[in-house]
Amino acid sequence: EKSVYDIKSIFPLSPVKKEISYMAEDVNVKLFQIAKKYIEDYGIDCLGEKEYAEKCLQEITDNGIISVVEAQEIVNNAIYEVVDSKYNPTALFEEDSAVPVYYAVQTSELVYNWDHVFPEVVYNVWKTTTDRQSQSVMTALNGQPYVLKTVWGVTDTDLNEVGTYSSLEEAKEQLLGKNSNKSNVSKNDETLSGSKSNSENKTNKKGKDDFVIGITDYAPFNYYEENELVGFDTELAKYICNELGLNPIFKEIDWDEKESLLNSNEVDCIMNYFTYTDERATTMTLSDVYLTCDEYDEDFDEFYSEQQVVIAFKKGDRRVAEFDLIISKAKSENVIGRLVDKYRSSFEAAHFSNLSW
Repeated sequence: EKSVYDIKSIFPLSPVKKEISYMAEDVNVKLFQIAKKYIEDYGIDCLGEKEYAEKCLQEITDNGIISVVEAQEIVNNAIYEVVDSKYNPTALFEEDSAVPVYYAVQTSELVYNWDHVFPEVVYNVWKTTTDRQSQSVMTALNGQPYVLKTVWGVTDTDLNEVGTYSSLEEAKEQLLGKNSNKSNVSKNDETLSGSKSNSENKTNKKGKDDFVIGITDYAPFNYYEENELVGFDTELAKYICNELGLNPIFKEIDWDEKESLLNSNEVDCIMNYFTYTDERATTMTLSDVYLTCDEYDEDFDEFYSEQQVVIAFKKGDRRVAEFDLIISKAKSENVIGRLVDKYRSSFEAAHFSNLSW
């Protein structure tokens, strides 16, 4: 009922009929043998349907009739029939397949421009708590917080939006090869539990958004209950990291080596009843005070009043500004107050008193 030309028009490699026509005769014969099989099995119009077209295309490359690279090039030309050609679409493929998994087009959108100042989530808090004059000064120093930039918008092959990326290379790096990495991802996810053994394993490899926090087993700030890491500092650290989009990794350290660990970047900060002193402030960057308390050291029969608890960073680490903003938010929203109440009995058992924040 249909001519060769009609069949060619619904073939997986259409509408690039010219490229197909230029191929050697034996290649065309093999292509149409496969097409004939699919038509016989699934009906005359099956190759116009995405599911069968993709299966057919994969079979063509698997059998070596056309190389994957050659087929990818042909398909990239063909997607002008799928995606509006004015966007100059590009197909993204897994390395060993000519079946596209994503379409990418260049577009423009407003992009956050102050990453060098603080993350966008911190900016959203900052702009609601800062007067206009201060905002104007920051804009004069750093430019507009949002600027129009050229980005790559990516959809799946059903044209559902996937996301935007700063470059085509970034889109490929982030999206392609995910299936082969799933086992690695799940293994990394398993290490995010609070057990003591897992908290040590988590430090083996630092990921993009991981934030390593140096601690010791010291109640009520960081300690273990039934092999799970809990405590006032532990929960506050998780809250701050969640607000900043970071993945907290708790690493037990030798307390005497805390400063060298910061300087060597083995930990990103120390958050373990770290108290402010003038001496420490000269060698490390310290956060705002988030808790003040009195402490009785039973072992040495010593009483320390108004101890100011802070987070310690490597000297010059600008991330402290981000943490200070979230500490301020935690105070104003009574996050710290609720944690104090939760661990009050533990504070009392460890001889901490007169807690304020």
